Amino acid sequence: MEKRIVLIIACILSVLIFVAACGPNPTEIQQNSIDGESSVLESVASNDEISDEISSDTSSDVDVADSADESELISQQESVTESHAPITVSEAEEEIKKLDLKGASITYLVHWDPNGNDARLLKTRFKTYCNGNIVFINAPYEKLGEKLSSMIMGGDSPDIYAVRSWDFPALMYKDVFQELDSKIDFESSIWIGDKSQYDQFLWKGKHYLVGGSGPTTYIWYNKRLMDEYGIEKNPGDLVKENKWDWNSFLDIAREMTDPEEGIYGLSDSGMIYAFMSGLGEELIKFTQHGIESNVKSANIATAHQFYSDLYIKHKVINPSPNHVQEFANSKSAMYYGGHWEAAQDPIKKMHDSGDVTFTHIPKAPGASTYMYPGSVGGHAIPKGAKNIQGAVAFLTMGQVSKAYADEERAKWHETSNHNAQEIIIIDESYELTSYPIYSFGINAASSAYWSILDELRGGANWSTLSEKLDPLIEKAIADLQK
Repeated sequence: MEKRIVLIIACILSVLIFVAACGPNPTEIQQNSIDGESSVLESVASNDEISDEISSDTSSDVDVADSADESELISQQESVTESHAPITVSEAEEEIKKLDLKGASITYLVHWDPNGNDARLLKTRFKTYCNGNIVFINAPYEKLGEKLSSMIMGGDSPDIYAVRSWDFPALMYKDVFQELDSKIDFESSIWIGDKSQYDQFLWKGKHYLVGGSGPTTYIWYNKRLMDEYGIEKNPGDLVKENKWDWNSFLDIAREMTDPEEGIYGLSDSGMIYAFMSGLGEELIKFTQHGIESNVKSANIATAHQFYSDLYIKHKVINPSPNHVQEFANSKSAMYYGGHWEAAQDPIKKMHDSGDVTFTHIPKAPGASTYMYPGSVGGHAIPKGAKNIQGAVAFLTMGQVSKAYADEERAKWHETSNHNAQEIIIIDESYELTSYPIYSFGINAASSAYWSILDELRGGANWSTLSEKLDPLIEKAIADLQK
């Protein structure tokens, strides 16, 4: 239990409180706002057991066992970061004395509202732990990298940069971050327990960012609407019975689709990522040999076939691009969205009344666990940063605050407006996050993939599309590495 809480807090502090606690859904950003540093995919995977095959009347009648060896998949997922004993309160108090900035400020480039709840919470934490102040520099999520480059070139670098999922390793090729090993002793007692986590982001043998990975998207569902349509067991009920998988997901989506009333089973804001990660796969892989295309993987084909069938064969997807609003208008029974939306309109009011909630994404065929797509995020010190001491204190704050894990966790859930059951779901999803699946910030690859998805949703065959996509991905990777 102690290890579980440490892992959860590490992910929450490094990814959510600092990076995207109530940020936009990255999949929607990728679809709508592609720039020179856009991503191909964002996902995070986890592991557990194996169960039922997909039923013959659902999508493509494909058994996962035909396309991936069970033991290989599980061993790949079981690399959960080991954590040493967490820092004690007495040790934290000593570290806090060392972090004292005596009221000095750091500049922080981030996408969220500088006057919002997350910004206020972070300023309070920085004041408490480091006796420092944060001056927020705000830019749209999809423009953060561009803003960083312009600030560095203008001699006005921020002290801390909020790393997005699509920044690693793409921004590493641009040489915009300072190495951290000369500034932080990752072998010291407060860092060593999480060093293996941070080692996942090594670049040319050195640390350039302090980060982690965690899920951001879940299945929201309209309990009241499902009751009206006579759904005997909603997704939350099925999760409790360990029966929530692609089969039961599709069953509910079919039952809830009523085109005459303009009601559909799902508002899709990028659920293909859930299907890919559910099979432990990524469109592009970051291996010991570098970045590689994985477009022709059999599991990638399985995920895209099921996704296509939701649109073409079963017709359960709401055609409106206004995903959140359609769900809020009770025109979609389910919605693939972020946990942060519990604290935001238009969902907040329905959430607070108990009409809607969220639960795990469904398990893949042949698997009995929930494998999450999510965000790789963290922080880096840009080239040209002026307050290095303050930036290092900011990074160290995340380690020190683990001594107060329960208090930090409670504050975060309260700010995010999560109810008791949702807290359980989020905590479980973080426990399952075992290693990052990377985004690559390759504009050409991202553009090509979203174009291919449009064709897939329109009825084109994935086998044909993958032959078309693979060379485009390969060329984008090669161009990035020139």
